[in-house]
Amino acid sequence: MSEGRYAAFWSYTRFDDQNDSAWLTELRGRLVAEVRALSAKRVEIFQDIEGIGWGERWKDKLVHSADQALFLIPIITPSYFDSDRCRDELEQFSERENVTAFKEFILPLYYITCDHLEDVFRKASDRLARVVADHNYRDIRKDRHLSLESYEGREMIKSLATSLLERLNAYERLQCSSKEMRGRIVAPPDRQPVPNRTIMFGTLEHVSMWTDVWLVVETGGAIYHPQTRLAADAWQATISIGRSPSALDQGRIFPVHILAVTQDVSKAFTRYQKDAAKHKDWHGVPKPAESRVLATVSVIRDDTASMFGFLEGAYHEQRSDGTSTGGTVTLKLASPDTVDFEARNSSGRTEWIGSIKLAASPDEITGHGQYQYLGKLDSGQHNMTVDRATGNLNVTGRNTSSPEGRQFATIWKKRAT
Repeated sequence: MSEGRYAAFWSYTRFDDQNDSAWLTELRGRLVAEVRALSAKRVEIFQDIEGIGWGERWKDKLVHSADQALFLIPIITPSYFDSDRCRDELEQFSERENVTAFKEFILPLYYITCDHLEDVFRKASDRLARVVADHNYRDIRKDRHLSLESYEGREMIKSLATSLLERLNAYERLQCSSKEMRGRIVAPPDRQPVPNRTIMFGTLEHVSMWTDVWLVVETGGAIYHPQTRLAADAWQATISIGRSPSALDQGRIFPVHILAVTQDVSKAFTRYQKDAAKHKDWHGVPKPAESRVLATVSVIRDDTASMFGFLEGAYHEQRSDGTSTGGTVTLKLASPDTVDFEARNSSGRTEWIGSIKLAASPDEITGHGQYQYLGKLDSGQHNMTVDRATGNLNVTGRNTSSPEGRQFATIWKKRAT
């Protein structure tokens, strides 16, 4: 469960709770604890216990909390249908069901007998009463004065917690399969030779707060080696391709996947990583059933290659405002961590040459080096970073051959070669 998010919204009237000596408040707390006992999930169920503070607009407060909550648990009583606030909460979640593929956001608990559900006329004249009736509500009227410490009370709480968990798990699986969620591996390209430790980056779109996304390496037979959880729209990661001794995996092709998983699978991946690191046993895990591949690139294990090999090639040269200078820049690896480059104008004549020494961290690729214009007294220093979302190279620099020390900014956009 994501931190700071509510699994459900406890929709009730304070009168009903106070009239029964806070029985509803106690039920909510025990339901949260039972969900954790059954699943180890640390869920939160929002309950407005304190009421609305002086000068605070109640609707803004409750709507904000409901926007974070996944489910609505309405406590159905005569007072509930008479409360404008409760009706607004029920209406909001009913509308949410109407615009999504999931039709089980509302989990009603029938607490006190009311005509809205029992009388044909009252039900027909109240749309929200029909909404409750259509949701296969849980009837807990006989449990109203039950001690929650009793065996019967504990069994009732266990049954409610089990139902809530089933809904949570079903919703997580639905979010994991969402077609709106997309992933892209910007670099390295397919069939790129890479060493054991290599850097990758790409993008994610429309990832639900109920879904985690991982970068995994497949080693054959649907055995996955989870590498890192991707937590940003534009991500970058340093991962391991195959086993450490180069002779064992030299020349092998390894698929690398962006994998969307449920949060239970994500926890299992994290636990596997900790145990594998402690015991030095990286046996891998089967592909989890509750997962979906968003993108794949296959790389070739080659420990003589550079992790920066995907930077080689020709780039358009553009100014920081996006306007083209009419030239191209060709990058070529001179060593595992050094790039030589040559810039040509539209006529094919070399304008300047230089080199950049590269460094990689889990967060970014950076480079620092020197450049020299040919036939001009113009040279200086420049720095380079790689844009994780596009693969473009962003270059800033300073002319050191003139007293002014003119600064510049350039964007290099890679083109097909």
